[in-house]
Amino acid sequence: MLASAILGAARRLLKDPGKVRWSDVGLLGWLNAAQRQVVSVRPDAKSMRADLVLAAGIEQAIPANGIALLSVLHNVDKTTGALGRVVTLTTRDELNAIDVNWPGSAAKAITRQYVYDPDTPRVFEVWPPAIAGNKVRISYSVLPTDCTLAADSMIDVPDIYESPLTDLICVRAYMEDSDDPADKSRAADHMAAAMQALTGKTQTDQAVQPKRK
Repeated sequence: MLASAILGAARRLLKDPGKVRWSDVGLLGWLNAAQRQVVSVRPDAKSMRADLVLAAGIEQAIPANGIALLSVLHNVDKTTGALGRVVTLTTRDELNAIDVNWPGSAAKAITRQYVYDPDTPRVFEVWPPAIAGNKVRISYSVLPTDCTLAADSMIDVPDIYESPLTDLICVRAYMEDSDDPADKSRAADHMAAAMQALTGKTQTDQAVQPKRK
């Protein structure tokens, strides 16, 4: 979807089609901030896959352009690039129950499981400990590319996020006009609508995702 379409929708809600109160540059900045906010709430809104070269041991980090790990998928042959054994998610408690010394166990060429802590979204742990140079394929969230005022500039999250993007622009606009008490209420209404759209989508995704029988 064109960035200009989002800006136009926001202007209609702000009742500023003539660009009297808010400039295109100002609204564009808020659109780019809105894209980042969408990804902070919905990391899957902007994700990519990459083959990650592992460091020696259990502690690993996603690439520098990443903001959060989504999943570790497969082992990858470091010579041919062929996909190998799948990697499954586990918990530290489960590994501790099996062997409290697992972080210091022998390094292996194949990664079997990984541990993820949402408090440290850019790092994860693998078991067994990795040999330096091992590879796994991961899915991770990245920051969206900023839009520009070029006529063909596209938003960098899926079109389904049109509504929350529009609402988040309006939040910033009304917060800037906070001298009017009514604008604080309008900003709150748009924020509530944006968050409902984002969190409601999470619940919908969970309801319709494939399930094991």
